[in-house]
Amino acid sequence: MKTLQTNHGLVQLPAFFPDATRATIKSVDTLAVAATGTPGMVMNTYHLANLGLVDIIHELGGLHAFTGWNRPIITDSGGFQAMSLVREHNTGGKFTDDGVQFQDGAGNKLMLTPESCIDFQFKLGSDIIMILDDCTKPDMPLAEQLKSVERTIRWAKRAREHFDKVTENMTDKPLLFGIVQGGGDRQLRRSCAIELGKLNFDGYGYGGFPINDKNQLMSETLQAVVDDTPAEAIKYAMGVGTPAQIVQCVRMGYDLFDVVIPTREARHKKLYIWKGDPVEVDLEGDFYETITMKNLALQTDAAPLDSHCDCHTCTNYSRAYIHTLFRADISVAGQLASIHNLRFYARLMEALRY
Repeated sequence: MKTLQTNHGLVQLPAFFPDATRATIKSVDTLAVAATGTPGMVMNTYHLANLGLVDIIHELGGLHAFTGWNRPIITDSGGFQAMSLVREHNTGGKFTDDGVQFQDGAGNKLMLTPESCIDFQFKLGSDIIMILDDCTKPDMPLAEQLKSVERTIRWAKRAREHFDKVTENMTDKPLLFGIVQGGGDRQLRRSCAIELGKLNFDGYGYGGFPINDKNQLMSETLQAVVDDTPAEAIKYAMGVGTPAQIVQCVRMGYDLFDVVIPTREARHKKLYIWKGDPVEVDLEGDFYETITMKNLALQTDAAPLDSHCDCHTCTNYSRAYIHTLFRADISVAGQLASIHNLRFYARLMEALRY
């Protein structure tokens, strides 16, 4: 079985890390998340820095002490937010050769460079540090994609050099992951992957959007990251995905996944249900379905959400009860639903290991 050793424990692969962007998963505390079998979480450097929390968290012992989460933490760099807030929505920030400057509606500015991004993540106490990248959407013009790849490679070299300098005398180093860009162009992805591969990162993430406008996996460019980075390195499908998409990516060779889907959809009343025992279902087939708590037929259904699930919610509560909580707009509904979907994803990863 393939594994990943971190400063806060060994992770069996493949593994799913839910998004806890601002150091929390909405509606669910860390103890409840741990009880689902979730091995780690992803938090976001840009958002924590923008809230002025990096130094506070550092003074309080780092993210693990701050959140009560003693399992591995990935801290994303902020490259995706740069694409969204600076490149796409033009909130007043800008890209430079040095880094990316964010600006909010009140005129407050935050500068991220390859070096400062590394420093922020050390202060946060991350187990897996993501380098700063220049993220793009797949449909951007090829000339812009090329600039993005060139900048991502330059920033990666600076990040590698700075990380090595900071950790020169360090015994328990965090892991350092590169992020491959290139939009929807297979050759650009390949050239970016090859250049980043020369920097010997511990892992490589697929940066940008892994899904096209038809909600299908961008299989060719996803495969490029697996094929054209060092074979022994961890492969991280950032932003993937639905259960079926995760299965596809594991078959390609990906090891790590994160996405907001299970918790966001739980809060919006959408729940994942196994079509049989997860130990026995055919993961290449139609192995799950979804139900919505908007369905009035559930208000008298005494069955658990999923008869094949062993989570806290399914063990203790009925569909009728969860439906009633949502209908009454009681916040614990989102918690119980999120617990179930997180357990579904955790068991999916368990099934994929065998």
